[in-house]
Parts: sequence; C-alpha cells; structure tokens
Amino acid sequence: MEFYAKEGYRILGIAYRKLNEDQVPQDLENNGARKELENDMIFLGFVVIYDPPREDVQEAIQECQKAQIKVSMITGDNLATGRAIARELGIYKEGENLAVEGKDIQDLTSEDFEEVSCFARVSPEHKQIIVKRYQDDGKVVSMSGDGVNDALALSLADCGLAMGTQGTEVAKEAADMVITDDSFATIVTGIRQGRGLFKKIRTIIYFFICISVMEAIILFSSTLGSDPYFAMFDYWQLNLLYVTAHMFPTFGIIFGSIPKDVMEEKPRNSTEIITKDILKIMILHMVLIGVAIVLIYYFTFNGVIGLSEFNLSGIGYGDPDEALPLLQIKARTMAFMVLFIMESVLMPVQIRRLKKPVKKSLQDIKYKEWHWYTTSFIILVVCIYSLSIQEWMGINLGWIMNFMYLDVWDWLIILITCFGSFFLFEFGRSRLLKNKNKTKTKT
Repeated sequence: MEFYAKEGYRILGIAYRKLNEDQVPQDLENNGARKELENDMIFLGFVVIYDPPREDVQEAIQECQKAQIKVSMITGDNLATGRAIARELGIYKEGENLAVEGKDIQDLTSEDFEEVSCFARVSPEHKQIIVKRYQDDGKVVSMSGDGVNDALALSLADCGLAMGTQGTEVAKEAADMVITDDSFATIVTGIRQGRGLFKKIRTIIYFFICISVMEAIILFSSTLGSDPYFAMFDYWQLNLLYVTAHMFPTFGIIFGSIPKDVMEEKPRNSTEIITKDILKIMILHMVLIGVAIVLIYYFTFNGVIGLSEFNLSGIGYGDPDEALPLLQIKARTMAFMVLFIMESVLMPVQIRRLKKPVKKSLQDIKYKEWHWYTTSFIILVVCIYSLSIQEWMGINLGWIMNFMYLDVWDWLIILITCFGSFFLFEFGRSRLLKNKNKTKTKT
C-alpha cells in the first residue's frame, strides 16, 4: 500500500458488518455510537483511486512561482499521497521543501514552517493554525476551500476563496470571493488581471500628476510678465489641450493590454501607489518635458527660430508689420506641438512600464492602442491647418485656433526637441534605477 501512496493514489479500506434493525442507533452522528458500530467488522480489501489534477493546474502553479507567490497544498490525504501529488504539481521538491502532517505543525520552528509546501492529514483546526502562522510571519494569505469545515479558515485569511460549483453555502458566505468554475487556474488569471489593473491605475495617476503639475507651473509662470503677449497659450488652445491630450492617451492606457511579464514581478507588501522611486522618476519627467516646452517657446519668441513665408500663409489673425505678435503665434504653435507630441504619443509609451526601459513597452503595445495615442495629435494637426482644410472643402466655419502653419524645418526642430527630452528621460530613468539596485546590493 505504501507503494501506491507514494505514487499519488488514494487508498480506501473497505469493511462491513451486518446489523439488525434494533442495533442501529438513532443518532449516527454521536461519536460513541459510531465507535460501537465500527467494531468487529469484516475486512474486504483495499481500493486504489487515482484522481489526477486538472491539466491547467501545473501551468498555473508555475506562473505563481514566477510571480514569487508561494503555493502550499493542504490535504486530508496521508503524507505519502500528498507529497506525491505535490511533487507532480511542482509544489514539492525533494531536498528543498518539507511535507508534514497536521499534528506536527505546532512543533515546527519558523524556519521549518517556511519550508513546508505540503500539509497532509489536516483537520479544520490545523487550517486555522496554518493561516495564522503565515500571517504572523507578515505574509498576505489567500485560502481556498469548499466545505463547512473550511469556513473559519476562509474567514481568517486575507482573501478567502470559496468554490462556486462544489462549495457549500457556508463556505461561500465566509469567503471574500467565489470561484465559479472551481479552477485554480482562474485564481491565477485573477491575480494577473489584478496586477494589470493596479499598473494601469498607477500609470494614469502618474500621467495626470505629472502633466498637471508641469503645465500649472509653466502656465502660471507665463502670466507673471507685464507683457500681455507673454501668456503662453490662450483660452481656446487650453480647451483643446484639456479635451484631447488629457483624454485620449488615458483611453489607450485603460484599454491597453496587460504586460506579458506582469506575473514575473515581485509581490507588493505595500499598497503605496506612488513610491519614492516613482516620485523621483516623475520629477525628472516633469522637468524634462517642461524644459523642452519652455526652450522651444523662448527661442521662437525671441526670433532664434524665425518666420518663413509658409508660416505667414496660414495665420488667422495678426498684422504682418507687427513682428512680436507673429512670433508669439509661432512660439505658441511650436510649444503646443511639443506639448502634444510628448503628452499624447511619447509619454504614454514611456510610462506603461515605469521601472523598465521603453523598449519593453513597445514590445507590449498592440496595434489598436496606437489609435488612442495618435488621435489627439491628428486633431491638433487638423486645427493647425484648419484654414486650408476649410478652403479645400469650400466652407467657412469661422474656426480659427490662433495657430500658425509650420513648415518642414519647424517640424524637424519640434521632433528633435521631443526626442531629445525622450532619450534624456530614458537615460535618467535607467541611472536612477541602476543606483537603486546598487544600494540594495550593498545593503
């Protein structure tokens, strides 16, 4: 029998005893009655049953291990059977893990308990002890179960998971979540989706804090001058900014795909969304985008980037003899384009993976996500060249956004400015993360 147990078979002993009708007690749940009945029985033999795990369980456990999530098996089977099944699933490895019976749990040291991956011959009381010991070690514990006896352990766990098909109503009431298909793989899918959702929430918060603070500083500073022409953007341009560059990129983040390696990241012990490391990256990002906008505005406003005939062919207002207003219009247009390209296209790509280089983000982005990142940019181009578009369509909407036509050289300067900020951020981010990893190694 030991041979079959080590191979993962469940072994049942079968025996019987003939009873007269008057020998059967009314209360069969009474332990004393059961002990009396289960004497003098005739042994028939053993039945060997093999109940293989689901095909998707082993793959799901491997995903958990990549995510550094420890999976422990708790079973009522004997130790040899439990150890064999755990070994087959990849939970138990000879020489690396321990397998113990429930009665021995309280005698384990903290170090030995940490090595246990299979608990056999476990009673309801033992399950409570297991959950409590993990929590005492600072672990976030999730417990799955389906029976009445699992109810207390499910309620004690940080996240109790009851089986929806075979689970009892008591277990479902005690649990925090119910797995409708009773599949362990569904739990892992939930973890993957949860991690992906957390990353999206963090990215959106990062996006809005970064652009809001950066824009507020620039726009407020631009109004401090006494010259009325010094204000960087006008009312309609700001409205265009808010309904495009602040909206469409976040749709791309929300509806974007989850990173392929999200299950390879370490679990978080803290619910802190903006950590100190991310705050440093955010400040660097604000500074680089803000400097790019201010520099191109300053050089255009002061005539370093001059006016061309093509620029003057598309303005909606202004007197060609007044150089300052025309330079102001072009400066606004150039700065606005840098702001839009950075916020609508480059920044969303960079911040999808805040602690990894941009090439990782590019590998994860699906084709359909680019529509969201480029939509606001396309709208702005239409607004800039709206006069020509209205003439081509033979209509007059009176739609003048106070932008100036930009020629090829202007676009080249804009792209150089944007990608200069882009690559400086990538370099700065890699240095910040590298220094952090060095500090951890020294510690």
